[in-house]
Amino acid sequence: MQFNVLGTGLWGPGFCDWASYVDLLGNVENVPTEAPATLSPKPDIIPPRERRRSPLYVRIAVEVATQACKEARLSPADIACVFASGMGDLEITDYMCRTLATDPKLLSPTKFHNSVHNAAAGYWSISTGCQQPVSSVSGFDFTAPVALLEAGVFSSAEQRPVLLVMFDISTPATFDNFFPIDEAFAAAMVLAPSSIAPRENAINTRVLTISRTSGSAQWPALELPEQCKFLHTLYTTNPSARILTLLDQIRRGDSSPIQMPMGKDAVLSLSLSR
Repeated sequence: MQFNVLGTGLWGPGFCDWASYVDLLGNVENVPTEAPATLSPKPDIIPPRERRRSPLYVRIAVEVATQACKEARLSPADIACVFASGMGDLEITDYMCRTLATDPKLLSPTKFHNSVHNAAAGYWSISTGCQQPVSSVSGFDFTAPVALLEAGVFSSAEQRPVLLVMFDISTPATFDNFFPIDEAFAAAMVLAPSSIAPRENAINTRVLTISRTSGSAQWPALELPEQCKFLHTLYTTNPSARILTLLDQIRRGDSSPIQMPMGKDAVLSLSLSR
């Protein structure tokens, strides 16, 4: 399957969009070794009252989705979407389990409202007025390749652009034994079948080829300066940040093939071209 990458969005430690990510890595001498603080986004597309109720993982998902649509010159209301997260909001999961085990009557209705896995997709659909198909998926450690394949098959089968949004936040200590994440991260891409030409004013369009095969593969190395330890840690611990190998190839103009494991006997192969 072959697609045009029409737009990207990015948010994480030290960067709040694609431009700031490129700037961060543009001057190797000044790249910090520790994760810089990044202000929590306040996406204007969510009405103020709802934005105050929305948790971080919703805000970062909506923020990068908005960025990708803006770069692709597509209306958020008119695009089909795939939202993906390794385990959703584990802060809320931890809170709900503890509250239900101690005093269920104290359970916050707002927290309960935000606990479902498709909360980010719901906020996006309501805020943008989007009535296009929207799905929410999870693949634990394999969320990035699973989500890429889901969005690719959807876009190819329907012959329409698809907005792919991936996001995971830091997790409580309760989950350190099996799902430790220190830093939040979110990324978005707009994929369109190669048969659909990009709009004339689309920015930085790349061609992405996706294929699934049987077999095994190791996670590819993230080609960043050695001093970017916080980004290497982000990449190895945050499932959604696995997409950084692909996004960083877009940044560097690299066309080397990438293979991502998708489980016990499945591999997702990716390659970029102009």
